[in-house]
Amino acid sequence: MAGDDSVPALALRFLILTATRTSEALQAQWNEIDLETTVWTVPAERMKARREHRVPLSDAAMSILKALPRIEDNPYLYLFPGTRHGHPLCNMAIRGKLGWEPGCLNRDGGKPKGMHWNTFERLTAQHDAFVQTSLARIAARYRLPLPW
Repeated sequence: MAGDDSVPALALRFLILTATRTSEALQAQWNEIDLETTVWTVPAERMKARREHRVPLSDAAMSILKALPRIEDNPYLYLFPGTRHGHPLCNMAIRGKLGWEPGCLNRDGGKPKGMHWNTFERLTAQHDAFVQTSLARIAARYRLPLPW
């Protein structure tokens, strides 16, 4: 994904850095982002628990937001717009960036069919590194103990 600045690639990076559900990230709108306090407030309607959720945004997540195209004076646009006007990016675009297709995982949830083991291990290692780095940065920023 390095060097890929397409909207699906940026959406995938944002999803990993914020550790949110795919639907929450893809349906995020500009009016939910507070650029000054670097907090994203996900409304209760989109949360599984039906409670508002505040997501602190790391510097890396903020740099993704700054790289996204935005139409001024219209704060209700999706962060990651889809190809259909007025709709967010679909989750298949995210899966496409991972090299996955519908039904590609084996029964045990293992390596996707057709994906080389080296690619699968590299993607898994990158995901783990992103999550650990993001948690460490959030913990440091808000002076929280590390979970490990």
